[in-house]
Amino acid sequence: MAQMDDLRPVEEQDHASSRSVNREEVPPVPFEDIYQQHNQGIYRYCLARLADPAAAEDATANTFMKAFSAYSRVAPQSEGVRLWLFRIATNVVKDHHRRQWRRRRLLTALAVAVRVVPDPEAQALLSVELQRVLDALADLPPRERQLVGLRAGAGLPFSEIAALMNMNENSARVATQRALQRLRTAVGANR
Repeated sequence: MAQMDDLRPVEEQDHASSRSVNREEVPPVPFEDIYQQHNQGIYRYCLARLADPAAAEDATANTFMKAFSAYSRVAPQSEGVRLWLFRIATNVVKDHHRRQWRRRRLLTALAVAVRVVPDPEAQALLSVELQRVLDALADLPPRERQLVGLRAGAGLPFSEIAALMNMNENSARVATQRALQRLRTAVGANR
């Protein structure tokens, strides 16, 4: 008798199963499948925007890291996943360009402050010194790098630094001076 229950018409079986599965409960596409399907396209897009294979690889990796961390929260529809990924990649590329622009601006400001001389030997020494400063800057914690960048790189007054960093002006002054002193100490230690 139990086998007779399984012999219902196909229409009835399909209808019964559709009642038990809600369309919103359809499991999302595994992220690994999304990665396999879109990683080359995202890489090519990043390469076209950055013109640097290593930077494009980094941007692609960042794109998929951001997408993975947001995937369960955003739950994009399968037809919208590709556009969603390209929006993320566009933002990652913009962030990369912003960082590069800030770095060039800081390097220019540092070069002007040091007063580049035309002597090749002096230029080589200046380049080494500049690299020491950049290496020491990279070793600072992010908050201190930001303070140094706002003060030395952008030349902002302490009142504006305070507003950007959500602190009072005196705290901004003290924290910035401490960060600059740590930078000076680190550069001196690298000699």
